[in-house]
Amino acid sequence: MVEASISDVWSLPLRLKNKALLEMKSFTIWGTETIFSPILEK
Repeated sequence: MVEASISDVWSLPLRLKNKALLEMKSFTIWGTETIFSPILEK
């Protein structure tokens, strides 16, 4: 039980980091599309 909780606590920052990286990536893709789509459409 204790080992599981320790590993859960240990993996939580990693999961948060991965989630943040995914959100940043999707936001960057969205931002890039928003910026470049008007240019590409011309």
